[in-house]
Amino acid sequence: MVYSKSADDRHHSQWMYFHSRAAWVLLVLFTVLVTPVRANDSGSPSGSLEVLRTRANEAFEDGRWADAVPLFEELYRRNPDHWQSAFRLAHCKHLAGDFEGSIQAHREAAKFPPARPASLFNIACANAQLGRTDEAISALTDAIEAGYDDLESIRTDPELASIQSDPRLEAQVEAAFGDGGDLPPLTYENLAERLEAEERDGASGALLVLRDGQPFFREAFGLANREKGIPVNPRTIFAIGSTPIDFTRASILLLAQRGKLKLEDSVTRYFDNVPSDKTGITLWHLMSGQSGLRDFHDLPGDRDPDHAWIDRDEAIRRIWNHKLLFAPGEGEEHSHSAWGVLAAVVEIVSGQTYPEFTREHLFGPAGMNDTGFFGEPIPEERLAIGYGDASDGKINAPPYWGRTSWLVMGSGGQTSTIDDMHRWHESLRSGRILEDEWLDLYWAPPGALLVGGDMFGFEIAYMQNPQDTFILMSNAVPAQRQRSWRRLIDDLVGLAAPPSGPMSPYTLGISIGVEAIGVRRVFVITGVAPESAAQEAGLETGDEIHAVDDVGTDSTDLVEMLQPALRDGRAVVLTIHRDGEPREVTVQPRKR
Repeated sequence: MVYSKSADDRHHSQWMYFHSRAAWVLLVLFTVLVTPVRANDSGSPSGSLEVLRTRANEAFEDGRWADAVPLFEELYRRNPDHWQSAFRLAHCKHLAGDFEGSIQAHREAAKFPPARPASLFNIACANAQLGRTDEAISALTDAIEAGYDDLESIRTDPELASIQSDPRLEAQVEAAFGDGGDLPPLTYENLAERLEAEERDGASGALLVLRDGQPFFREAFGLANREKGIPVNPRTIFAIGSTPIDFTRASILLLAQRGKLKLEDSVTRYFDNVPSDKTGITLWHLMSGQSGLRDFHDLPGDRDPDHAWIDRDEAIRRIWNHKLLFAPGEGEEHSHSAWGVLAAVVEIVSGQTYPEFTREHLFGPAGMNDTGFFGEPIPEERLAIGYGDASDGKINAPPYWGRTSWLVMGSGGQTSTIDDMHRWHESLRSGRILEDEWLDLYWAPPGALLVGGDMFGFEIAYMQNPQDTFILMSNAVPAQRQRSWRRLIDDLVGLAAPPSGPMSPYTLGISIGVEAIGVRRVFVITGVAPESAAQEAGLETGDEIHAVDDVGTDSTDLVEMLQPALRDGRAVVLTIHRDGEPREVTVQPRKR
């Protein structure tokens, strides 16, 4: 999904790919995290780290920005390598209206590669609010060059209103967000040529393309280990972001198929001492994004938000002590923590550890001998090292990150290859793991793009189409390469799922993507053509389409629903969600 805050807050967020799973899933990294430790709200920012971060999180969550500033200052002073604290400090100063202070704090945060794009963007916002046009444009230019790619915020954020029509900014936007006209259209015949161009641009990875259900193209490009000059090959092993959500989903469905659990079971069947506000959470709520749980459960004092070790009990303790975003079943929000709870259910029901269960019941039957977990040895000649915005361990690669932590168990912390992911999909289609009834709850909708990644350089993108599809993995996607990475994936999607049938006589002027979150399917507008019917009606990139003429789109082919309007030119009423708020928009199609 697209995790979006209100237009007034969006620019304060640190957006980046972060073990995501959906079509261009983005995550706000400063999400408030709550520990179970309670403390009196005394004046001095002193005491244990546990108490300090609790007070900082509570002040943040309550919107007491000025109170949060000295607390995050102390957290950052105690751990000057913790970039999240530096960013949150700057963020709080901005929200408190201290633009001068936020500029200085964001300059400090921008020293850390993961925070740099968003911090530079926020410096631009602060300068614009202070009437410093040249400084604002300069900072925004730097943000774009550093990889900031939220074009909607650049064009519409109210704090940038004073510079959004400046031709200097428009030139930067055109240069950065152009259509890549220097690249020829991707075809089956020029795949190798395109990968050579990507390699010259600093990319590296492996690509498997299926055509008519059979492997058509299986090649690698770039270096797996730059320091030793080891090239990527099709058998290279990569970190795979949040793709393990697929395995957790299949594990729960397999246990349900065997009668070991029911999807409507409450979490109270599997956990003792569940807080009263969470007793209504069911396994289906956890799978479908309706649990109300926050996205992650790392804490400011953790060594790393993914890799710091915590065990299962500590993870559940933290998750239960989060405040819910909404009552169970009364909203939808993607949650990695929810998949962590489901991974714990797998262990409780099966009596095996999550790695043991998935190896015996999923990876073994599928023949996935190269799929594993962090901290496990990988031969040097097959190991991809990450070249992203952050680094961890003696070598920035999964064997050196420590064993998979329950910060991400069930939603991350794993490794695989393009061949193993192909074996996974084939084993599911063959019925070796799930029966048809349960497979229907597993598959993403036809044409859905599934992506995952982290801030260490690893990315994965794939589709589940049975005939024409692809699996792409990379170990070199820093912020500066995000746009070219997206362009490559967009072209591969166009190759695997080209438009079919005769062109309709009318058009709305929008492009639509399908996002898969758990078992939930969401149609999202990925582009709005200039001077189109959609633009005139007020539709925007990022709008979620939830209904067409009052008919829900949850499990429907949206293109088919729109065909009468595109064929006859009649007006259509779209129910959209923007920044979490529903609204109806009437669109009058135009002649092509």
